[in-house]
Amino acid sequence: MRPGWSTAAHKRFANRCYVLLTAELLRPGEAPLDPTLESDVRSGCDAGLEDILRSSPGDALALASLALVRAQNADARGALDALALSRAAAPDELWIALRRVKLAEPMLSILSPADAQGHLNDMLILAQSRRGVRQLAARYLTDLEFRDRIVTLVETLPAAEQIRFLQNVRNAARAADLL
Repeated sequence: MRPGWSTAAHKRFANRCYVLLTAELLRPGEAPLDPTLESDVRSGCDAGLEDILRSSPGDALALASLALVRAQNADARGALDALALSRAAAPDELWIALRRVKLAEPMLSILSPADAQGHLNDMLILAQSRRGVRQLAARYLTDLEFRDRIVTLVETLPAAEQIRFLQNVRNAARAADLL
């Protein structure tokens, strides 16, 4: 652990790394990080997250953020290992599952059976929450490959959850002026 860092500081650091490296909070027209600065941020995040995980190996947010750093450094196995550890540490945390799904989706072709099952479990968490359903529904409309996977997943849910998902797809389609 970094000397003097509290658990709250760990969470802020891990979250800040994730936000900076995904440019999640950029406003329209705002430029992402300069590539050199981004590399420096990635190096600093990698070192800081490793420090956090030495003292708190079950910190699911730090693990998910580390997965992002590893993926951006072209270390797919390291990213998948960090995602698996994050899932084990916080299997039902929606806000972390949202991030894990975003990170795992581009790596679908290299997921092991265990990684694929973990990804499916994260998607099930999303499919059963209001916020997650909205994200899945929006993606359902724009990604044909994803559509087949999510239909198979949603069909395993209780009827009420399936109806809610379909209502969210309709709402997302209306909002995007597709209906």
